[in-house]
Amino acid sequence: MPTGAQLTVELVKIVEPLVTAFEDGPEGVEGLLTETGIGEELLSEDPAKVFDTIESGVQGPGQSLKKTIVELAEEASAAMGPVEGLGDLDNVDWAAFFEAVEFEDLESIAKSAKGIYESVQALSTVTIEAPGADTLADALLDYLLITYLERHHADFHGLCCMLGVIIEGSDTEPDKLVLENLAKGFQDPLGQAQTLFQWAGKENPFGAVFLLHYLKKGIRGAGMPASVTEVSDERLAAYTGADGPDDLAPDAIVHGNRQLSIPFLSYQHDTGGTAEVGARLVPIPPEQNTKYLSGLALVLYGSLDSELSAPVGTDWTVTSDASGKLANRGVRAQPTTEPSLEFTPLNVAGSKTDSPADQSIDTLVWELGLEYDAKPDEVLSVPLETAVGQLIFKKFDLDTTFEYEGGQFTVRTEAVGAARVRVEPEGGFLEKIVPEPIQYDFELTVGWSSESGFYFDSGGTLEIALADSITLGPLAIKETYLGITPGGSEDGSLPITIATTPALDLGFLTAQVNRVGLRADISFPEGREGNLGHADIDIGFEPPSGLALGVDAGPVRGGGIINFYPDENRYSGALQLQIGKYAITAIGLLKTELPGGGDGYSFLLLITAELPPIQLGFGFTLNGIGGLAGIHRSMKRKPLAKAVRTGSLNSVLFPQNVVENAQRIISDLRSVFPPTRDQHVFGPMAKFGWGTPTMLTMEVGVVLQVPSIEIALLGAFHVDLPDEDAGLISLNLAVFGYLDIPDKFLSVDASLYDSRIVAWTVSGDMAMRLRWGDNAKFMLSVGGFNPRYDPPKGFPELDRITASLTPPSGQPRLEYTGYLAVTPNTFQVGAAVALRADVGPLTVDGKLALDALFQFNPFKFIVDFLAELSVTFNGNGLSIKIDGTISGPGPFRIEGKVHVDVLMFSVTARMDVSIGSGGETEELPAAKVMPQLTEALGRPGNWAAQVPEGESSLVTLRQGQREQKQEQGGQQNGGGNGSSSGGDGSSKVIAHPLGGISVRQTVVPLGERVEKFGNTVPSDYESFRITSVTVNGQPVADRSALREKFAPAKYRKMSDSEKLNAPSFVKRTAGTKAGGDRVHYGGTDDASHRTTARLEYETTVVDREENNYKVPLSSLGTFARLDVRPESARIGIDAGRLDQLLRQTAAADLALGNEFLAYDPLVVGVGDEGFEVEDLTDDETTTVSGDETGETLLESGNGVTTFDSEVTLSPSNDD
Repeated sequence: MPTGAQLTVELVKIVEPLVTAFEDGPEGVEGLLTETGIGEELLSEDPAKVFDTIESGVQGPGQSLKKTIVELAEEASAAMGPVEGLGDLDNVDWAAFFEAVEFEDLESIAKSAKGIYESVQALSTVTIEAPGADTLADALLDYLLITYLERHHADFHGLCCMLGVIIEGSDTEPDKLVLENLAKGFQDPLGQAQTLFQWAGKENPFGAVFLLHYLKKGIRGAGMPASVTEVSDERLAAYTGADGPDDLAPDAIVHGNRQLSIPFLSYQHDTGGTAEVGARLVPIPPEQNTKYLSGLALVLYGSLDSELSAPVGTDWTVTSDASGKLANRGVRAQPTTEPSLEFTPLNVAGSKTDSPADQSIDTLVWELGLEYDAKPDEVLSVPLETAVGQLIFKKFDLDTTFEYEGGQFTVRTEAVGAARVRVEPEGGFLEKIVPEPIQYDFELTVGWSSESGFYFDSGGTLEIALADSITLGPLAIKETYLGITPGGSEDGSLPITIATTPALDLGFLTAQVNRVGLRADISFPEGREGNLGHADIDIGFEPPSGLALGVDAGPVRGGGIINFYPDENRYSGALQLQIGKYAITAIGLLKTELPGGGDGYSFLLLITAELPPIQLGFGFTLNGIGGLAGIHRSMKRKPLAKAVRTGSLNSVLFPQNVVENAQRIISDLRSVFPPTRDQHVFGPMAKFGWGTPTMLTMEVGVVLQVPSIEIALLGAFHVDLPDEDAGLISLNLAVFGYLDIPDKFLSVDASLYDSRIVAWTVSGDMAMRLRWGDNAKFMLSVGGFNPRYDPPKGFPELDRITASLTPPSGQPRLEYTGYLAVTPNTFQVGAAVALRADVGPLTVDGKLALDALFQFNPFKFIVDFLAELSVTFNGNGLSIKIDGTISGPGPFRIEGKVHVDVLMFSVTARMDVSIGSGGETEELPAAKVMPQLTEALGRPGNWAAQVPEGESSLVTLRQGQREQKQEQGGQQNGGGNGSSSGGDGSSKVIAHPLGGISVRQTVVPLGERVEKFGNTVPSDYESFRITSVTVNGQPVADRSALREKFAPAKYRKMSDSEKLNAPSFVKRTAGTKAGGDRVHYGGTDDASHRTTARLEYETTVVDREENNYKVPLSSLGTFARLDVRPESARIGIDAGRLDQLLRQTAAADLALGNEFLAYDPLVVGVGDEGFEVEDLTDDETTTVSGDETGETLLESGNGVTTFDSEVTLSPSNDD
């Protein structure tokens, strides 16, 4: 297409939004101005003034453009799709268009588009008094250019975003065009990246999520697929070379743990084969305490997995299997603090502690094969020389393998043939003693390898089983077996097995042992020094392959089997007994070797007992009990979840007919509870019923895995109404819940199976996943997801909730399907009803469907609907179909089509209606954040006290008596604050003097720029932080930050794309923790005024009342030297200093080794009872009331210190 024509097309695309807006009159112009960000500042009459100003320059040329392009596109047959207006420009084949149009038409189109553009420039002369109106023309032109690039050149739009030429806005601000950044981006790309994304910035975190988002948009605009996905902490540590995730600085990147995957080549075959080669761009945080800053890693990846096969002839097949992967090679670019930019090669398989042998290598395996696999009735047979023999070819494989691994290339070709020699005795004595044919199966392998050259291998088994029964009373020999297996031993010996199958029948008891006997290994030693001359024979016991037992003794009936697998060191068994009304079932698994070949054992035992119903009350009965125990066994979540959807959970919960179904049940148990070293599982089971007769049966089991603390809840619910024999309603639900406490993960799976409601069959699946902690996620689905939603990897595929009505005749067929799903950012619901009826040549087919998807942040919704009905006779008739979508808000849009077929004629009508501009949002008033923050920090429930870390607590803390009395009095008056232990209603938090205190809140993150506060903006401050912590006016230097989870969208202005790519919650600073080894409360800090004393105490056990002690007051300071000691603690301090010491107890520091103990002011009282102080020299008595208390012991007992003679304390008779 000529350059001038191409420029004309692009100019038309630029002005297309303006022309479309003017078609709706002033309302359309108002909506357009709102999208530019200017409309909200204009007055109500301003949009009409803008419309009147440039109406003639836009509307007329616009209509001319539309008419010319639409008509010429139809005439030139250049329409690749519907072309009904300028909004369908992408459906025009412009090369064919310009080949057919005349030059005058092209000139007219160019002049119209240029005139429209010039009319917009003329807006700069319009007089509008609203704020920002002087930039109206520039804002509108910027909007047209940005919209043009985003719609038609997404790759260049992404590049402009990366260079800062286009700055994406938020919910309330439009995108901005900053053309001066274009030159800066090319002149100083690193400087521009540092400005836009904080690349190599030391203060602010690296805005990697925005860089990945812009790159993804640009790459997708160029027609290549790209996606932003999560990357594990371990992989990030490997990219950086750190020892582990704990060594990284996660706060150095905004919304870390993201990577951009760009597949260069992707292929997927219908058979499921896949191949993909691409690169990943990964923002990597720096390793802590190093010179490196946040950087980027570019890593190549590749994978191949393909399986193809094609039949050739009747029983021949050609196969091709290929698999491989590329090493995760790449390069890491990290700026440093010096500053500089360092590049480091990568070959990632683990951390820097891995050896080179552990690192990833390139691998490729391609196997070509030719297979012959004969069907049983089409075997290839060749008669032998004897009339009783036959050679049967069963299988032939020819495989060629090309393998590349770590720089080494090998080729291997191998041919494998399998055949059978069969001899059938005929007539006479031979047929009498050998009634069954003698056959010998063997395989022959011939191969060549580029590493080892030619090689041969062979194998086969000669087996003879004589099935005649030899009866000796109650004992019978059911079978005599002879087997010879060349190559069946690792040491090259020839094993010969002779075994029998004895059976015992005692009437009430039957037993059978399968193939028990002797085994002889014949070998030929090199020194010809065997125990039989040249040969050496080793004879041993051949254990049986199984044991069967049956019991029929009146009230006791049942049986069991035991299977032996000596080659696998594995044994299993099942037992089922009916003892009167009691049914007992037991299943056991034993393996005498732990995984990896280690010594030890693992076993699993499952025992259940079904009982006559035992009444529990409220209509419930206990119908059975059971339990499961496994030593060196673990529990696998995925097989259990799969068992729910396949209906095989009954292999674990009260299995039925265990002898007949032993192989299936044992196989299920082995997959669910595999051997695992140092893991054990235990769990009880119970079977309940409800109603008389039983209408609801519940089988419930709880399985605990230790020491990893994983818990599983198993349940099977069966509803039969009105009863099991005549059930009009039969519902069967299997449930599996899994709780992994260390991994902070919870899952629930449920499935309806074999269920019906009268004539309706019902089915469906449900799944829930919950993860808490640093990477919190939640997802619930009943019946699957909306077709527009892509569920995360690992979430199971669920069947829709389905109710189907199909009578025995098959007609009519009516089916209902539905689903409901909840994710952190969406709510999904859908339903469909389908009907089909065939009456001879007449067919009625109808369908009604609805799929709704609601997105919370940013809020959007989209509803797809479908209504279809057809009535045909011999394939011809009438049909109508309505298919459309409702989306919104901003604006609300209804688009769809109606298609009608009548016999051989069809008509399609399209509809596209928009309601409202969607740009008008009513802002909420600004909010004050500081009062809410201080209120949260002052709430006692947000404070906590820690015990000393790594220290002895020395003392036990409890609430003081005075505080208890105050709280009790307050509660009696209705004003109590509750406990003082730090609960939400408490008034105080008791802190250990050697420990620490902490406070946290979730109102707003600390140390972050707060641009939003919920759905409004802060009116007081933009950032909040705790700058200091003081205790009684003294600063505490030993502090550390506490972190909690916050939603970024609640305090930062983010665009829609940023909200979608950002995590729902991130950890940010929420409080602080303070503590130290030297903290005291109250008093003075002057060391000269501080008295230090050593406390001495003793413990006395008082088991009966004694006489009161008499102590001279002159000996008060020498208690430690008295023979008669009081019950209270003694302080070895002179009496002269006691008064001074007691008055300073509020500020005293009591020395304990090298530590200092700080405590609250000492409050001493004499209790509720009053006391008398009696001077024994003159019999004078002073009464001390029990209500008197003071701040110190001296103030409470000052009456005692005024006497110089002996005193005694005794209870007073006064109230």
